[in-house]
Order: sequence, then structure tokens, then C-alpha cells
Amino acid sequence: MVRKETIEKMKQDAIIINVARGEIVNNEDLAEALNDGRVFAGLDVIAPEPPSADHPLFNLTEAGKARLSITPHIAGTTDDAFIRMSEWSYADMVKVMNGERPNNVVNGL
Repeated sequence: MVRKETIEKMKQDAIIINVARGEIVNNEDLAEALNDGRVFAGLDVIAPEPPSADHPLFNLTEAGKARLSITPHIAGTTDDAFIRMSEWSYADMVKVMNGERPNNVVNGL
């Protein structure tokens, strides 16, 4: 979704935020845009995880580094998020105990 063509359509100094999936952003294109001073970026995810030492976003120029902030995939680790996850899990356990289908099925039940 975020690649050279989409970055070129953005305003100068646009801020790209990705807390969803690393694959949404093309790493090489983002690195180039950061190094060129075109955009800023805040990333909670990158692809692949874990990244290798030669990952494009780990080998930016000083100018590119100044335009990037990376967190270690922790966007969902807030008190509110943990409370919601606990409530959803409990609600799904109650449904299963009552013979109902849970809301959040992972293994295709």
C-alpha cells in the first residue's frame, strides 16, 4: 500500500504511521524517501519480523534516521488493550461453555 508511487503523491514532510502489519510498507521505498528528506515515519511493525541487520530501515543516512521512529511492536500493550483482550477472552470462554460459537475463532472451529 505504501510504496514509491504512493509516497510521491504525499505532501512534503508527510508522516507515515504503521501499527498494523509490516508488509503494508515497502521498506526500500520508505528508506529512500526518508533519506531524501521527503517524509517522516513512525513504525511499530516492520517486515520481516525479526528484521535482519541489513534491513533497509536500519541502514539509513543520518538525515533518514532523524526522520524515523521505530517501536518494538508494542502499540497494543496499553492497559485499555489488555482489559479489552481479557474481557473478549472471557466472553468467548463463556460462549464455548454454553455451546455457542466464540466471536474470535483462530483455528476454524
